[in-house]
Amino acid sequence: MDGTHRTKKRAAILLGFFAAAAIAMPSAQAADRTVSELIPVGQTVGVKLFSDGVLVVGFSDGESPAKDCGLKEGDVITAICGQSLDTIEEFRQLLAENGEDAAALTVKRGSRTI
Repeated sequence: MDGTHRTKKRAAILLGFFAAAAIAMPSAQAADRTVSELIPVGQTVGVKLFSDGVLVVGFSDGESPAKDCGLKEGDVITAICGQSLDTIEEFRQLLAENGEDAAALTVKRGSRTI
């Protein structure tokens, strides 16, 4: 092997090493971040899911009316004040229409409706 070929090979190995480290770095940086608030945003790129109600997937840190009224992760909210809903858009609209007033929720938890 001549010196030029060895130098190119070492350079390629070093570039590969640094490229792998650079690709892994965002994951390592993201691992020490925490999500303090999750805001539902609607649709995933071009995919519209149809369901009966809105699934509770988690809560933000601190106090929240949802936690205070006893909602739990895995609950499915199927109605607000007797009006059924299927999408997050309908959920937001019904809450907005209700204003600051307390809202009666119909919730499925497992096989029970509460």
